[in-house]
Amino acid sequence: MANPVRGEVEFEAEGQTYTMVLDFNALCDLEGDFPGIMSGGVELSSPRAVRSVFRSALAKHHPGIEEREAGDLIQIVGIAAAAE
Repeated sequence: MANPVRGEVEFEAEGQTYTMVLDFNALCDLEGDFPGIMSGGVELSSPRAVRSVFRSALAKHHPGIEEREAGDLIQIVGIAAAAE
């Protein structure tokens, strides 16, 4: 179950519940992909960026999800919902 106090968010796709959180490790992963993200010097509006953030946010509770699987989930839930 998601813990909203810790910033966790749940969503359901194809009968499975997923939990996302942008924890410290997710931020470190994103900093590796997007240098300058922590200083606000990066705009995350490209499809690749959205997919990277989505995958990084899933990593704590779903460590086996790869980039392309994250993209498949985005396709299922819709890009507008995923970008939220």
